[in-house]
Amino acid sequence: MLNTRNIRDNQILNVADVVKLGNNEKNIRRAIHDELPLLWDSPALMLGFDLKQYDKELKKSSKQDCSEYNAFHCDCSKKPILIDLKDITEKKTGKTYRGKVQLILTAKCPRCGKKMVKFAIQTPVGVETNIITTTTMVEPKITKNRNIKKMVIRPAGENAKILYRFYYKYCLHIKGYTSATLSKIEKAVSHFITSSNNCDFKSVTLDTAIEFKEYLKGLTYRGEKISLSSVSEYLHYVQIMFIYLMDRPGFKKKINFELIECFNLSLKEANALKTGKGHTVKYPSYDVILEIVKSIGSATIVKRSKQAMISFLALSGVRRASLVKLRMCDWDPHESRLTLQLEYNNPKFGNYTEITVVPLNEQLFKIFSDYYSELVSLGYKDHDPIFPRSKPRKVGNDLCFVESVELSKEFMSKYNVSKIVKKICTEAGFPGYSAHKFRHSYTKAMKSRMPLMDLWVALMKNMGQKSLNLSGFHYGSMSWEEQHQIIMDHFSKKPDEIPDNVDPKRWKEFLKYVEFDEYKKNGDKNEKCK
Repeated sequence: MLNTRNIRDNQILNVADVVKLGNNEKNIRRAIHDELPLLWDSPALMLGFDLKQYDKELKKSSKQDCSEYNAFHCDCSKKPILIDLKDITEKKTGKTYRGKVQLILTAKCPRCGKKMVKFAIQTPVGVETNIITTTTMVEPKITKNRNIKKMVIRPAGENAKILYRFYYKYCLHIKGYTSATLSKIEKAVSHFITSSNNCDFKSVTLDTAIEFKEYLKGLTYRGEKISLSSVSEYLHYVQIMFIYLMDRPGFKKKINFELIECFNLSLKEANALKTGKGHTVKYPSYDVILEIVKSIGSATIVKRSKQAMISFLALSGVRRASLVKLRMCDWDPHESRLTLQLEYNNPKFGNYTEITVVPLNEQLFKIFSDYYSELVSLGYKDHDPIFPRSKPRKVGNDLCFVESVELSKEFMSKYNVSKIVKKICTEAGFPGYSAHKFRHSYTKAMKSRMPLMDLWVALMKNMGQKSLNLSGFHYGSMSWEEQHQIIMDHFSKKPDEIPDNVDPKRWKEFLKYVEFDEYKKNGDKNEKCK
């Protein structure tokens, strides 16, 4: 036997490490000779999960059949020792197993004199009978008698959960999925089990899959139905689980490809998901943001701080986690530049260190700049927060839980930012926008002013994003009406006409670049013809 108590499943060990845990080197070499799975041959490296599985199999093969009531196991004998019923003492453990009282039986070994202990199960609760006086066979505890190949009848839902445990280990150790993916798989399978009323995976039919689709379409999140992409994600994770079950014994004839294909969206729904048909813009425009800011009011410094916070979210596109850690020294009002110090911030990507804030809306920019100058006049120094937490009000010596009128010099949490922004938006009569939605509004306003590729790259770096694809297509998504309007407006203009809000010098450089690109393509074609 091996000592595997302190070994983790994902731990990689060599022979010396296993010996340090209290094992004999000969036993480990014997395990390797018995084809224990190795990650590397020289030196011998093994996974903790494989070592535990080998130890379990070794214990199964060495266990004795002590299913009889008076049969006990002792190390001094290789066979079960039968004890007289009079010498056995029984005691209730206070627990039940499947409606039966659990007992602990003790006896003395007639050979070596050691104390022997085993578990047994009494008749169902409520029936007063004594096991010692009866001759009925008692079913042993499952953990002590794994070697008995006995048919155990379980409910259908329990069989499904046991199979899911095997699948979870397969995804964790074989596939190597991350914890986030495993949580999504677990959530999808739990939805499937509840929608099918805890049915067994072997009895799943096409009707069960169709009912699961209808169940997913009826799910809600924060008062709204879940999106089509979320439905597709849940179906995908359940589908790959059934693909795994196809190769397991007992499922090859009961799960076919027709059932697996049923865990897909219909062609109409898949096309709508690809093209984004029916997609609504869920971020506020600058006119809406201005109305939200005006609805707060500017009576106290706390309200002016909330106005400035929402204005700055819309003007800079900064993330919520970086907003709460901004200090007074990070903002340069002369150059309109914001610096994210890596000592205090944990940006998503390393290049997210400097942000250029431009007055996309003059009123919002004035609200923030006036608020910043007010903080300077109040004595806020370089290491004080730009958006601090409000100071709790006091009436005498007791705290009063009403809206505060003063600011403290303590940093605000990012959860508090989300709570304040959503509350302000709902009180203004708009949907409860999250703080991240203002990042989309900023991208949308910036993209309409950028005709050159250099400006697109600058926008990507300014937002701290990793690819142009993300900043170009995901943030500030375009509706079908906006797409039609942009194409028609551009079609109605002359080729040499300068678009709105574009520098004429920049536009001439852009036209020269386009002409040179076309000339180069035509020149390459002419050379090929020659």
